[in-house]
Amino acid sequence: MTGAYEWTNDGLALLLIVAWGIALYRLGRIGYAPSYRLMRRRIEGALGFALAAGALSIAKLAYSAIVSPNVWSLGADNLPLQAVLLAAPFAAALALSVPRLWRAAKMPAPDEEAAPDGAARRKVADPTAIVPFQASAVGAALACYLGYAGSGPIGIGWADMAAPVPLLILATVLLWRRQRTRRRTLGKFSWTLPAFAVRAARGTLAILVAAAVIVIWARGTGENVMPNRAGQLGAGGWIGANSVAGTK
Repeated sequence: MTGAYEWTNDGLALLLIVAWGIALYRLGRIGYAPSYRLMRRRIEGALGFALAAGALSIAKLAYSAIVSPNVWSLGADNLPLQAVLLAAPFAAALALSVPRLWRAAKMPAPDEEAAPDGAARRKVADPTAIVPFQASAVGAALACYLGYAGSGPIGIGWADMAAPVPLLILATVLLWRRQRTRRRTLGKFSWTLPAFAVRAARGTLAILVAAAVIVIWARGTGENVMPNRAGQLGAGGWIGANSVAGTK
């Protein structure tokens, strides 16, 4: 059963990351819409992908909660933390972001083909409308890591368990500041879309910074500091020291 569980869990994690990636890309394009009509379509499309990604987050959490304890007696240790990472940001997005974006989509426009003014762009670029979804994606990525690292009979380290929530909070604060600056930029009368090279450079820098953080975290928590769980009773029977040597 462990093989089927791991394949399904990993498949859900992959779908989750892809879905949130598409949702964030579409959310980021809303403020650059050349007309009110396209802005409305982009809002509706972004909301659809974001809600689908959120549904996958809840599905992965539910699957882990139901199946993981039946696979490993210790495999559900990180489920409460996964619940915080997956459910809390998405609940904030449902309460804060969805109503704001929906109102922006229904906002009357003087001319559907006219370029949105600064006020309209500021409304769709408000941090409250965007950042909760971004935080949901960050939480999903951290939860997927925990689900992978803690899926075996030996639990992950305490540092692994303690780091994700501060990382999520820090990422949310930085994303909020970035979105606030972006909102001010989009609201300028003389605003123009940055060149593709500039946007690509910014995206590459963000990826490099995220990769550096992950490497530092992985090196810092590479040694398991939790008690050795070899010799404890698992869901399928006694787990000896030799039997867990080859597990991840």
